[in-house]
Amino acid sequence: MEIFNILLKAGADPDAVNNAGQNTSHVTSKSGHEEVPNVLTKAGTDPQAIPLAGQAPLHLADLQSPQTSVNLDLTTVTSKASKTIPPRSNRNLIAEAACNLIRDDSLRRKGSTMNSKDDSHWPLAQRLLYRAVFAGHTDLVKALIEEGTSCDKMVKEVFYLWRAISQLEESNFYLIFDYPDKNKIEPRSLCSMSSLHCAALAGHIDIVNILIKVSGDTLNKKMSPCSWSPLHFAARTNHADVASALIQAGAELESKDSGEATPLCLALRYSNEEVASVLILAGADINAVPDSKRWESATRDY
Repeated sequence: MEIFNILLKAGADPDAVNNAGQNTSHVTSKSGHEEVPNVLTKAGTDPQAIPLAGQAPLHLADLQSPQTSVNLDLTTVTSKASKTIPPRSNRNLIAEAACNLIRDDSLRRKGSTMNSKDDSHWPLAQRLLYRAVFAGHTDLVKALIEEGTSCDKMVKEVFYLWRAISQLEESNFYLIFDYPDKNKIEPRSLCSMSSLHCAALAGHIDIVNILIKVSGDTLNKKMSPCSWSPLHFAARTNHADVASALIQAGAELESKDSGEATPLCLALRYSNEEVASVLILAGADINAVPDSKRWESATRDY
């Protein structure tokens, strides 16, 4: 304890992390020390930091001995976390995310039975951005943007890679794209999307609002191969708040996809009442009709 106090008084960083992404609280909580975690928390270490293993100090302490091993001061944790713990820097957030990505890559390669394509050829910032957008990690998205990551590009990749990055179940992801060219969209089909398209698909309104300001003309650009704009995605997945934000930012209500369907057509086809209401109130054409042949060819029972 005395050594810890000396080091902290000398200016040691209590949130410094090792190559596993663990700060000092993770290490001491896991090893079963009772006094050190509370000292570190009072010194400002982040008790909610998530390392590679995905567990905060409180979780590690509980796993080590749920009853007696490490008794972190919960009052201190909550008060410090909300009042005095300084926010992690952009670079800290990015470094932690990069460590997680490295770990995920390692696990995937060890468990892979085939030489499938991944996004390792993308710049690190781009890999982290799209994952953060899909996962709803607002702070990481902000950090990447502030560090100069571009958000105004349409990135073209094979379809199964987008599914992997989205972290959605395969059946759920492919179901979203069943119309209008379901027979043309295959796992190895090339598909181009921007970060704003991904955010609209995932439905993370805070991230959508951030990206609207920095995504350039991607607000009305259409992804290939089905020519959906971000507003089409919001209509398809019934994210009414996202649709409203996109419309306020200037999204085209009558944008048509490869089946001549507007966002309202998609909302009606999939019985998405909330977003249909938003689109109608915003002035969407209630007489718009999609291409009948493509519409019928994509019809399926729900």
